[in-house]
Amino acid sequence: MARDAIRDRPWFSLAKNADLGKLEPAAVAELSDWQQLGPGNIGGRTRVLRFHPDDPDIMFAAGVAGGVWKTTDGGQNWQPLSDLAENLAVVSMAIDRSDPQRMWVGTGEGVFNSDAARGAGVFMSNDGGSTWNQLSGTDTTDFHYVNDLVQSPNQADVLYAATRSGVMRSVDGGQLWTKVVDAGPDGINLYGGCMDLEAQPNAQPEDVVFATCGTLGYNSNASQLANGVILRSVDAGDAGVWTTVLAPGIDGAAGRSAIAISPSNPSILYAVFAAGAADDQYSGLLGVWRSDDGGTTWQAKTQNSGTNQNNDLLLTNPLFARLEECYGYPEGSNAFYNQGWYDLAINIDPVDPDRLWVGGIDLWRSDNQGADWGVASYWWLFPDEPTYAHADQHGILFHPDYDGVTNKRLFVVNDGGVHVTNDATAAVGTNSSSSIQNSICAAQNLPEIAWETLNNGYSITQFYHGAVYPDGATFVGGTQDNGTLRGSTTGGIDNWNEIYGGDGGYSAIDPRDSQVIYAETTGISIIKSVDGGLNFDDAVNGIVDSGLFINPFTMDMRHPDRLWTSGTRMWRTDNGAGSWSAASVALPVDAPFSSGHFHTAHAVAPGAGDLVIVGTTHGAIYRNPSASTADAGTVWTPNSSGVS
Repeated sequence: MARDAIRDRPWFSLAKNADLGKLEPAAVAELSDWQQLGPGNIGGRTRVLRFHPDDPDIMFAAGVAGGVWKTTDGGQNWQPLSDLAENLAVVSMAIDRSDPQRMWVGTGEGVFNSDAARGAGVFMSNDGGSTWNQLSGTDTTDFHYVNDLVQSPNQADVLYAATRSGVMRSVDGGQLWTKVVDAGPDGINLYGGCMDLEAQPNAQPEDVVFATCGTLGYNSNASQLANGVILRSVDAGDAGVWTTVLAPGIDGAAGRSAIAISPSNPSILYAVFAAGAADDQYSGLLGVWRSDDGGTTWQAKTQNSGTNQNNDLLLTNPLFARLEECYGYPEGSNAFYNQGWYDLAINIDPVDPDRLWVGGIDLWRSDNQGADWGVASYWWLFPDEPTYAHADQHGILFHPDYDGVTNKRLFVVNDGGVHVTNDATAAVGTNSSSSIQNSICAAQNLPEIAWETLNNGYSITQFYHGAVYPDGATFVGGTQDNGTLRGSTTGGIDNWNEIYGGDGGYSAIDPRDSQVIYAETTGISIIKSVDGGLNFDDAVNGIVDSGLFINPFTMDMRHPDRLWTSGTRMWRTDNGAGSWSAASVALPVDAPFSSGHFHTAHAVAPGAGDLVIVGTTHGAIYRNPSASTADAGTVWTPNSSGVS
């Protein structure tokens, strides 16, 4: 639908202004006739959490596809604030310290994950988040991905934004912006733009601001190496020059980074870098650095040794990195699933500048300036175990009243929502020469830090797909990093359960027998349960193909034993996924899709089960009116030629 046509729709003013009073009663009724189904107890990918400057029990969090939420009781209950805003992909936020009613949020998740939603600039609220309006000066490509927002410590109307284009500055509360760091090819050519901003709290009268820029290291699209760096301006609010103060990699060795400034001694800073070089350490830890002179000089505190010690695991998946030592897998089984490009966070204990935290897939803490690290959470344990916190950490925040004695609360946001520990000083897991006693193995020497979730009505779970049971009151759906979930109208929004883990994808329920459930994780990975979701078995026999990260499959509701899935070809089963056969020729291969085009969506005509229509990554739509007899040599008819 064209943009002008969208603006003509009766609900557009509601989306733009988030104010029901601006609509005619009929439009209000049309939009209001929805019932929230949840889940309220699961959470979802969250990249930002902020405290109200005057009351720390008031917090604001945002889902990357769920908008802004507010709690007034420390996370015991949450309420949505921006459900009807123009864009819900909120990843950054700033609250005016002098006037907390004034808030800004940045939209667009800019870390290059395939399930990210593009943003629509910066939105502002003057009433504590009740209504939001897009700042017109950010309705440009420079603000499609606003990774961070920071308010000047000295001037309330000065804002800084880290975007894929670089660093942007506004001196009038966000109305007009100037690009002060150009991260593109005409500037310093830092692939991926800028990710993280930190302003030195006690610097006066000028703003001293740090920016981390560059990510992913080797830029295959541009066939060049792009090192991640940390920049600083000592006069950022005016015409200050931004200079590189830390560039630890050469030849693409440094990827994404994050930085923190010590609240108790702002001259002390720490930075963590992911590796950027294209080897087995890619996006794992490159190292942790410390500065004692306000960021002018830096000393490496730990670097990846490649020896599988605790320090090497900060940005990888510890479980798979220790399969041999912990679980007796044969030699060569250890695998480094590094995610420093995706989940990377750092913060410093407010009263002890030698104690710092880093978040990767799990949480880690060092008590000696980053030289040694202990594990502080486990993603692979059951959620009811005290040391469990959901995987993929995106933010680490201390309670504003943290003193390390009477208040030790630490909050984290991750792919599972919001978590908190009441004692961030408790012992972390210890390393050991004995693999059995090693804390990574989650058998002995476990951390004493206990976590609890604060996803109490925080309904921002990111669903990829869903299906409804024949009774119309029960539903199942695949979610981002929170598995395949099941809920019901009778159970309520806070009683959803995971029936299969990992990333959930598409799902289907056999209308003849609701005990038969189809689900999937990533790629072509269809699974089938015949006992209502208690057990699942692989159901991809015969498929030889690759697919999308979240790959579609579709049930023919007139013939429920017939399902369709796809990769570069269409695939069909006529026996309830007992076996599959190809039902089309492969899609054409052309640049830039050197690995081939993929099918993206299917539709089976409800009144004529032989008619199937599919969409593709190259923008074409294909149809086959005799799809039930199609085979590997069948050429489907394009209805459109596609778009470039």
